[in-house]
Amino acid sequence: MNISDLSQKEKIAIVCLYYARLNKEESKKEGWANVKKEMAEKYIFKPTTIQNYRDVFDAQYPDNGRKGWYQKPIEKQNQLLADVFDKYKNTSTEELKKVVNEILMETLEGENYYSIKTKDPEVVKGILAKKNNTVFPGINILENEIKKGQLVFIALGGDKPEWDTGLVGVGIVSKEPYDKGYDPNKKKNFKINVQIKLLLENPIKRDELIPYINAYNIHGVSPMTKSEANQALSKVGEKKAIALMRGMIELRPECEPEIKELIDEDTLRRVKSVTQKLIKIENSYHGNGPGENVLLYGVPGVGKSHYIENEYKVDDDKMERVIFHPDYLYSDFVGQVMPSVKKTKDGESVVEYEFRMGPFTSILKKAINDSNPENMYYLVIEELNRGNAPAIFGDIFQLLDRDEEGRSKFEITNYDIAEQVYSDGDRTRKVYIPSNLTLLATMNTADQNVFTLDTAFQRRWNMKLMPNDFHSEENQEQYDTLIDKDIKWGDFAVKINEIITEFNEERIGFSDKRMGVYFMMANDLTNKERFASKVLKYLWDDAFKMQPDHIFDSDIRQLEDLFETFMSVDGDESALREVLNDDVYNRIIGELDEDE
Repeated sequence: MNISDLSQKEKIAIVCLYYARLNKEESKKEGWANVKKEMAEKYIFKPTTIQNYRDVFDAQYPDNGRKGWYQKPIEKQNQLLADVFDKYKNTSTEELKKVVNEILMETLEGENYYSIKTKDPEVVKGILAKKNNTVFPGINILENEIKKGQLVFIALGGDKPEWDTGLVGVGIVSKEPYDKGYDPNKKKNFKINVQIKLLLENPIKRDELIPYINAYNIHGVSPMTKSEANQALSKVGEKKAIALMRGMIELRPECEPEIKELIDEDTLRRVKSVTQKLIKIENSYHGNGPGENVLLYGVPGVGKSHYIENEYKVDDDKMERVIFHPDYLYSDFVGQVMPSVKKTKDGESVVEYEFRMGPFTSILKKAINDSNPENMYYLVIEELNRGNAPAIFGDIFQLLDRDEEGRSKFEITNYDIAEQVYSDGDRTRKVYIPSNLTLLATMNTADQNVFTLDTAFQRRWNMKLMPNDFHSEENQEQYDTLIDKDIKWGDFAVKINEIITEFNEERIGFSDKRMGVYFMMANDLTNKERFASKVLKYLWDDAFKMQPDHIFDSDIRQLEDLFETFMSVDGDESALREVLNDDVYNRIIGELDEDE
C-alpha cells in the first residue's frame, strides 16, 4: 500500500480501523489517546470527529470489548468509512499496523506557495487585464524551486502610483524561470510567467490582515514593511498561505468560489477550519463602564504591563497590584488571621489575633464603600499562571461570574471578608464583587505550562491577545536599535521569531516562545553583556532548549561557550555571525542584502 496515494481522511480512517481491531488493553498500550491527539494536530481535524470514525469501526468488531456506534449500516453513516472498511477488512492486523506506523511517522510536506509584489507599470497592466501569461521580470531568487502550477499571491506596490496598492489577486505559475541573464547589468535576473486566476476588485490593504496572526510577515503582502524591496518574490509557508486564504475569504467573500477552484479538498478544509485571530483591545472600563475580569496574554515583552499602566491611569488608592508566584497562597491574596502584640491601659503587652487583609479584600473594601459607584477600582494580577490561580482564588472563584451590570451573579459566605469590607462589621452579610471593581490580569504564553488554567477558570475572564507588533509607529525607535554590526533589534527578533514558530509547529504542546517587542529595553539591547545574558540565554535555555544547534553554531556545546564566543568579538565585527549558524545568520541579513 502506498500511503502517498491516500487522502488525509483515508489515512485517518485506516488508523481508526486498526485501533478498532484492538481490545481495550491493547488500544491503551498502543497509545490511542496520544495518536488521536497527534492526528488532530497534524491534519487539523477535530478530535471528536476522529473518535467518531473509531466508534463507527468499533461496531464492526464486537470482540474488541467496546460497544462502538452502531446506529445504521456503515455505508449509510459515512461512505468513505464504508469504502475503507471494504477495501482493508481482509488485510491482516500485522500488515495494517505497518501501514499505520507509516502514516503516523509521515512528515507532511506542505505545498509550495509564493508571494510577489510589483510596481512595474507593464506588469501591473498585465495583472489588471488578467492576462493569461503575465511576465514578471527582475526575479533573482528561488530559481530552482519555482515550478509550473504553483500558486502565487500577487500584491501591487509603488509610491503613490495610479493604481490601488495591496493584495490584488492570486495566480498560477504558467512558465518556470527562463531568460536568465537577459539584463547584462544584472546577470542573475530571470523571468517567470504567471496566469492570473483571481483578481480582487478592491485590493486588501496590509492593515486589514493584522488580525490574521499566522499570515503575519508574508513578504510584500502582510503588515510587515521593514527591509522590503519594491519588487520582490518570496516563498510562503503552507500555514501562512492557509491563513492568508482564510483572510481573503473573510475580507472579500466574493472571491471564495475562485479560491475553491485553486486548491484541493484537504487544503480547503484547512482554510475553512478554526483559525487564530488577534482581537483589537478596546478599553471599556473607564468612566461608567461595568467592571469585568480581563486577562491580557501574549509573548514575553509584548507590553502587557505597559498597556495597563498607560490605559488605566487612576489614583494609587484606587488600584492594588500583586504578582502571583508558585509560593503565593489564598491567605496572601485574601487575608489571614495573624498574631499582634498590643498594649493594655495598664501598659501590659497582650497578644491578640486579628484578620489582616490581602490585596483582594483591601481593594474590595474600597470599592464597596465608595459613595460614588462610578469610581472604578482595579486589582492588577501580574503573572496569573505562575501561581496556582484556582487555589489562590479559592471560594472567590464563585464571584467571577458577573451579570450585565458587572456585579457578581452569585454571593458567598465568608465571615472574615465580610467583617472587613462592610462598614457595620456584619460578619453574616454575603460577599460579592461590585460593578465598580475590575480585575486585570496578565499572562505570558511562554509560561503557560507553569500552572495550567483550567477551562472553567479561563471562561470567567475576558481574554485579550496582545499583538506583538514590531512595526507600529510607537515601536519604531525600539525596532531600529542596533544590537550588532549593522543589525537592528527588529530585523533580528522578527526573523528569530519566525524560526521559533516554524521550529515548534510540529511539536505538540509547545507554548509560544516568541520574543516580544520589548523583551529587552533599548538601553539593555545596546549593552553586549546584558544582551547575551537575556536574549541569547533565553534562546539557548528556553526557546531552543531541546535543540540549540537549530540556530546556534554546532561547535558551541555549552552556554558558557556561547557567552565567551559572543563577548570575545570586538565592535568592528559581527558577534552574532560568530555564534549563529550560517542558515540563521544569512536569513537575518538576507533581506537587507536583497534590497541593496
